[in-house]
Amino acid sequence: MAHLWSAPPRAAETSPSKTKLPTEPTAVVPVEAGDVLHAPRCWWHAATSAGEPSLHPTGGLAGRTGVDLLTWLVDELHPEQAIRQALPGSGGQDHRASWRDQGAKLVQGRQSPGKKEAHKLRRPGRPCGVDRGSR
Repeated sequence: MAHLWSAPPRAAETSPSKTKLPTEPTAVVPVEAGDVLHAPRCWWHAATSAGEPSLHPTGGLAGRTGVDLLTWLVDELHPEQAIRQALPGSGGQDHRASWRDQGAKLVQGRQSPGKKEAHKLRRPGRPCGVDRGSR
């Protein structure tokens, strides 16, 4: 029998109790001898045997996600003073447009051939919900 829990909300990933599963699984799937069950990325799962020996191999592919790309971009832009300043609030339409244009130029500067694929090399795959540590 396999019990599957859908991906936790982001707040649950970073809370101290992130290892606690919700009380009710999203799906309970009977698995027979020779069956293969795919648990989607970031879904918690628990497999139990029906009283006889069982093998439960688990494997994963560490593909990059949009979150990985955005995290890399935040890390890349963090040294930029313009990005660390307060967002324009009451500066008027021109001030907000200027800030947006400046931010766009900084992001586009990260798309040079050497930088474009760098995020793939710098950040190894990691299981969902695993804390990256503080910056």
